[in-house]
Amino acid sequence: MSPGRPSRVRRRLGPAACLALAVATAGACCGCTFTEPTLEQGVNRCRRDGDCASGRCEGGGCIAAAATSYPVTLIVTPAATTSRPMLASWSSGPRRPMGAAEWDITAPAQTRVLGRVTFMDVPVPAGIAFRRLSPVAGRPLDPLRTTTVAEPGDGPDGAPFDYSVYLERGATYDAEIQPNDDTLALPDEASSAPARTLLPPLTLRFTVPSTGPDRARANLEYPASLAQRCTASLRSACRLSGVVRSAAVSGPNPTVSGLTVRAIDAVSGAVVSSTDRTVDGRFTVRIAPTSARYLLEVSGVADDVATPTVTFDPALFFPGDQDPVLLVPAVSEVRRTVAVRTTDGTPAPAANVRFSGTDVGSSPLNLYGTFVAAGVTSSDASRLGELELPLLPGAYSVRVVPGQPVRAAVLETALTVGSGDDTAGEPIVLTLPVRSRLVGTVRDPNGRAIVAANVDALARRVGAQPSARSSHSTTDPTGRFSLDLDGGRYDLVIKPPDNTGYGWLVVAGVEIGTGVERSASYSVAAPVVVRGTLRDQAGVPLAGAVVRAYALVGPTGSIQIGSGSDKDALGGEREGVATDEAPATYDLLVGQASSDASGHYELLLPQAL
Repeated sequence: MSPGRPSRVRRRLGPAACLALAVATAGACCGCTFTEPTLEQGVNRCRRDGDCASGRCEGGGCIAAAATSYPVTLIVTPAATTSRPMLASWSSGPRRPMGAAEWDITAPAQTRVLGRVTFMDVPVPAGIAFRRLSPVAGRPLDPLRTTTVAEPGDGPDGAPFDYSVYLERGATYDAEIQPNDDTLALPDEASSAPARTLLPPLTLRFTVPSTGPDRARANLEYPASLAQRCTASLRSACRLSGVVRSAAVSGPNPTVSGLTVRAIDAVSGAVVSSTDRTVDGRFTVRIAPTSARYLLEVSGVADDVATPTVTFDPALFFPGDQDPVLLVPAVSEVRRTVAVRTTDGTPAPAANVRFSGTDVGSSPLNLYGTFVAAGVTSSDASRLGELELPLLPGAYSVRVVPGQPVRAAVLETALTVGSGDDTAGEPIVLTLPVRSRLVGTVRDPNGRAIVAANVDALARRVGAQPSARSSHSTTDPTGRFSLDLDGGRYDLVIKPPDNTGYGWLVVAGVEIGTGVERSASYSVAAPVVVRGTLRDQAGVPLAGAVVRAYALVGPTGSIQIGSGSDKDALGGEREGVATDEAPATYDLLVGQASSDASGHYELLLPQAL
């Protein structure tokens, strides 16, 4: 059968159908047969170059003639069942493979690294993440994670160790130490406590020797200055004590117990200190040595009443010989009922509701902070789609993520909560917008349907959270799929079944409007084939390893669905227009495969994005 030519099946008619056909044709009889065209399933097969809509024929399938339009980086993750010590992952590339490319990958040489995590020569219970610096462009390597052991062992050098990992020779790593909840007793503390309340997270950089024995020692030590009091000249790698008081409009400011105090990085918001809870208002935290600029954050519940999260700049109380006093606003809690509904008024159970206040506090004292309250709407018939939240007066941004199977979109809105007890009043009603719908068809270059393809709309992140929810669908026997989507930006990834011989189709930066329904047509193309053998550092083939191909996507125009009609060079003809907004550079998964028993793998990659 030549490519692009529909197959034909023979179907036997029943007596009634034959009778009707006989009347129409004046002579046909019962038991007659006829042929009916059906949609042929798309498979990448060829005998000669002329059978290919593009590219060339090789090995019985069409492959792209040009190199990928983007640089490719391959990340190898060995099988979890591998018995011999292995790196968590390693990379190769970037390259621009062409046609059918051979790409063998051997694991880099590794060294066993062991050591201790200590402060003042006391072992610190902690988790450690080893992140390799300056990986090949495309995607950071997965960190190798381990945990210190309670009973140190003796290393080959006779010295004790409480962690042991295998790392790449000659590579530079950041060792990110996170003290855990195990008990720690320090010489400068009156009593033992969970390690995370006594010591901050710590990042130490070191380079694994590139030559020498097959093992190396890396003792990770907290600086001794963490036992010293913070001063105007020593603002980090030190110990900071203070008092938290409630700011009263008149009269004395009472101390507040039960609040959480910690230091956060002024830019990233990452925690850069130990975490303490106030007792009679007092707290002590140790500030990490890498914290050039930080803020003190006070939050939590005191006397069963929520308190706004307030941040303080140390510049306000340094220099000074006295312990700083942190004033937090005293605000009365408001209990409010929140009701989540769809546009037709139907209650929405199992919806995640989050109120994030950025201007919450006490206007007479001009003290304000942030406050977050979150919960899930009830599935009980008596309070269907409702929940009660403790809120503080102030301005809030609200985000509601619907539960399944409600066909509604994520809601993001703003509102102000007033003071007073409004429990008996009207609930705060939040109405969810309708989800958009993208209906599409997937064809091969000859117009044949791609059946049982996985179609994923992967939501792009905006800040700390996705602007929308990812969605999944599968093409039916006609190549058709349907996706319900929130308004937002997506990467659309279409994955034909492996037996079709086609690679993934990836459309980056698809913009979806709110409450729209559009159709789209997509066509897979002849892939770039990348194949090779995976081996460990000793040259032994690696079976069951996963190979992921990543493209580094730079600032480009995105495709907007729901604002018009245009030709889309990325995905074929469909509804949409190009926008001028340039997203930040990021990595995009464009192919994946596993190695067989002989370590061989084969990737089918899109020639262009």
